[in-house]
Amino acid sequence: MIPIRPKPKEDEILSSWLIRCAVANGSDPEGWGGGIWDEYRIWTRDFDRSLPKPKAAPLCRAVGMTCSEITSMTLEPLILRITNTESLNLNTAWPWVIPTGIRNRSKFNGLHFCPECLKEAEPYCKKQWRLSWNTACAKHKTILHLRCPQCHTVFSPHLVNYLEIDIGKCQKCGFDLRQMDAEKADDRTIYFQEVLNSSALTGDANYPIYPDQSIRDMFATLRMMMFLFHGVSRCQAVQRAVSELTGTDEFPVVTYTGNALETADVTERHYLMIMCAGIFRMNIDDITKLFHKSGITRQMIDEAKHEDSPVISFLLETLPENGRDREGVHAGKKKIEPRSKEEVEKLMDEIRRYL
Repeated sequence: MIPIRPKPKEDEILSSWLIRCAVANGSDPEGWGGGIWDEYRIWTRDFDRSLPKPKAAPLCRAVGMTCSEITSMTLEPLILRITNTESLNLNTAWPWVIPTGIRNRSKFNGLHFCPECLKEAEPYCKKQWRLSWNTACAKHKTILHLRCPQCHTVFSPHLVNYLEIDIGKCQKCGFDLRQMDAEKADDRTIYFQEVLNSSALTGDANYPIYPDQSIRDMFATLRMMMFLFHGVSRCQAVQRAVSELTGTDEFPVVTYTGNALETADVTERHYLMIMCAGIFRMNIDDITKLFHKSGITRQMIDEAKHEDSPVISFLLETLPENGRDREGVHAGKKKIEPRSKEEVEKLMDEIRRYL
């Protein structure tokens, strides 16, 4: 059993605690991990998601803790709770968990950080920094970071060694990450993500838009709303709804596509959370009225959903098939007029030059 065993922080993720254990015992994470797992290269795995019992057993013996105590520091209990499933596939991506993209020990995504948190006397990494609905530090009111601004290397505290144990410095170029510029986070996003974090911890749906809504239903609705709003720069109906929710007519381009929410940039997710914070303050009747007024249709909801929830089912039942026959939905769109014969002939002359 190792001689020095730091007490895990309440919201600390497993890799962070292992790093602190290694440093406290005069080692580095890779060497310390090799002493526990022998040839099993723990730092090439995303064990913050889950550490299977056969791999958890050597660690339990080394630190004198139970498997359940080790598992509680991973993301597995949270994701099982919000998805309401009995098991998760370790070989596929998990909803709401930002993937790490590991190659050897280098990572290309995953763990974000708050520069102000790294300034604290005993810095550590939080579970929330791997969850895609968390885009800001609630304590310091700033948007999270992912990379070193100097060399663009992803935050990699697991690469510290016994000569340089400071997780607040970039492990590639040595830049002090604590000196990064802070971008103020939106208060609506901070409040909303903290309510979601509380729900994930307790299993209670703290935003019951629909009567008797479960936590699984709440997160399914959130995912649908985020997918719907990610097309705000391209869809006038969504723009009208967002204007009502946020009081602004500025619509930034959100670049992620498909079901890739977990790989979207933190600033894009932050903006989506602002819009969803407005939606989740409303009840289902007010949401329906807003979507009717804006011109959001049943097809748009159906395309945005990834799983069912009572809210999604209600919207699919109550929204119109399309907005073509609704008064005012297409107001402001420029009417397409046919071109004159002279204009057509001029265009054809241009085309004939290439025939």
